[in-house]
Amino acid sequence: MANLRAAGPLQWFTLLIMILTASAAITLDDIQPITSLSISRNCLLTYRKPLEGCDSDDFDGNDCSRGCAQGVLRIEDLLQLSCRDDTAPTNSLLAMALGDQLLDFLCSDEPQILPTSFTSEGTTLTLSSV
Repeated sequence: MANLRAAGPLQWFTLLIMILTASAAITLDDIQPITSLSISRNCLLTYRKPLEGCDSDDFDGNDCSRGCAQGVLRIEDLLQLSCRDDTAPTNSLLAMALGDQLLDFLCSDEPQILPTSFTSEGTTLTLSSV
């Protein structure tokens, strides 16, 4: 009986980890991390919000689901409010969001390639590519 009691919390913990992993949402930061120190905290926190309705299948070169497209538009609107005083590096996801181009970039059926690094205002940033 002692083994069953000891296994109980472990089983619950394992189940919780599985649920959290399965429901982990994708963020723009997962696709292209921001490593710049010149981005405001509010902008960075918004950039790291989950893309509601999106999962990795939405960004595999196919069109995004309707729910994901709405989530992308929602995050784009929030970024435009949160990052209005920030300067985004050219060709970054943040720049695309600020320029109303994020949905077209993320949810088109054409594969897109992001630069792996760029320099902006004397600062070199390293990015992940899609």
